Amino acid sequence: MPRSVVPNFRSGVKISSELERRIAENAYYDSILPDHIKKALAAMAARMLRTLFSRSSPRSEHDDTSLSHLVQLEAPSVLLQPAHRQQVLHQIAAITALPPEHYRGLVLAAIERYAAFVQRLPASEAHHHAGLGGMLDHGLEVTLQALLIRRGKLLPVGAEPERIGKVHDLWTYAVLTSAVLHDIGKPAVDQDVMLFDAG
Repeated sequence: MPRSVVPNFRSGVKISSELERRIAENAYYDSILPDHIKKALAAMAARMLRTLFSRSSPRSEHDDTSLSHLVQLEAPSVLLQPAHRQQVLHQIAAITALPPEHYRGLVLAAIERYAAFVQRLPASEAHHHAGLGGMLDHGLEVTLQALLIRRGKLLPVGAEPERIGKVHDLWTYAVLTSAVLHDIGKPAVDQDVMLFDAG
């Protein structure tokens, strides 16, 4: 059944138990960590979500007969399809220079899960990236800029050249995931997100 979301900036967030379950089940780390770690992280994420997110009925301001304020949830492939986002993804792929299967399994998978989470939420109410899809665009742009900065750094600082070469891809991935997730808390603390079943 199609779902819709209403992005609003408020203190707190309205989140359904279904979304809580989906977030806990679909955390981006599930493809790269051992099962016992995944289960522990999923349990911890579920506890955090229950603690952080209030659960009350949707506000009456959206109870009118018009559905024009609703934004349909989209698949990550649809969200990442626009040309400007594809261009950023191509640049990210070029900078990471990972083999295609590693890029798809680690980098693109993390970005797709981020896109699935933020959907078409704005990054701010009245500042940068305030339009629909702004948070996704901002996350991609910050990721690209962080990777460009990382490209000029030898990490870890002061390590021997052999060690730097050995952990180069790991540091690149750490920078990438940190940049992708830098605003991941915004939907929890800055926005009021309500999910509705279509129909």
